[in-house]
Amino acid sequence: MAHALNFDITTDAGQAIVDLFDGIKTTIASGEDWNGGDVVDALTAWFTALGFDVEAGPVGAPAA
Repeated sequence: MAHALNFDITTDAGQAIVDLFDGIKTTIASGEDWNGGDVVDALTAWFTALGFDVEAGPVGAPAA
C-alpha cells in the first residue's frame, strides 16, 4: 500500500516526520525488538534534534 501522506515532505517539519518514521521502520526491519523504551528513546532524540529541551516543561506552559 502506498503512503497517503497529508503533509508536505519537502518542508523541514515534513522531513523530520519522515526521518522519525523511517528510523522506526529501519529498527523494526533489522529484527530488533521494538519496545516502549525504544519508543521513548526515538522520540526523545527526535524532539532534541528539533530543538526541544526534553527536560523543560510543555512549550505552551507559562514560565515559572
